Amino acid sequence: MSVAQERATGPAALQRRGRFRPGDAILYVVSCAAALTGVVLLGLITHEVLTQAWPAMQKFGLGFLTTQAWGDKGNTLFGAKSFIFGTVVTSFGALLLATPISLAIALFLSELAPRWIRSVVAPLVELLAAIPSVVLGLWGILVLGPFITGTLGPGIHGALGWVPIFSTKPTVGSNMFAAILILTIMIIPIVSSICRELFVGIPAELKDGALALGATRWPAGSRASIRAPTRRSRSRRSSTSRSSSSSSL
Repeated sequence: MSVAQERATGPAALQRRGRFRPGDAILYVVSCAAALTGVVLLGLITHEVLTQAWPAMQKFGLGFLTTQAWGDKGNTLFGAKSFIFGTVVTSFGALLLATPISLAIALFLSELAPRWIRSVVAPLVELLAAIPSVVLGLWGILVLGPFITGTLGPGIHGALGWVPIFSTKPTVGSNMFAAILILTIMIIPIVSSICRELFVGIPAELKDGALALGATRWPAGSRASIRAPTRRSRSRRSSTSRSSSSSSL
């Protein structure tokens, strides 16, 4: 029997092996339907967007992607260049800010923080991911925006005015820098939670071996936490390839 046949878990496979139960079949069907729900919803959303946008695509073509005009020619010409540019810049800036902060939070909570701090801070960081984006956006407009225009923006402009994004003083609260900060707040809890779970699953032997060789806690924790998942994925791929080759023989 091949490895693929041994790993088959459908109702037919269970029945062939003499372990078929109605509850197993029901669980299999329900879990499979739940897994396909996301794919079906994504397909429906894509179909609806294409159906509603097809008349505009037929009339204007793909030129609206590179057009900046908005409301020209009797409010019939609308370009998406500014929106695409703003989305790319804010997303890239948020990733630049959120990645090192998230890695630092994950390393601190998994390697350096005492248990009592870890038990308090870790749930608070994960709770940030439950805040709706609408609430964060409203907070950014009402609280963060005025703070940037009145205090933070002028200071950053004076120190980093040579950077294009900080070349002008922010005059309104809904500016690009505020959008980058809001996206950073939204990204940090998700990335830090994923990295923390990844770091916690690293075998302690790797860290103990680094400490035994004379490394301090920071190099031992950071290097083992960052390099071990890559090595583990490579070893898993090599073992999978060896098992598949042996099963084919």
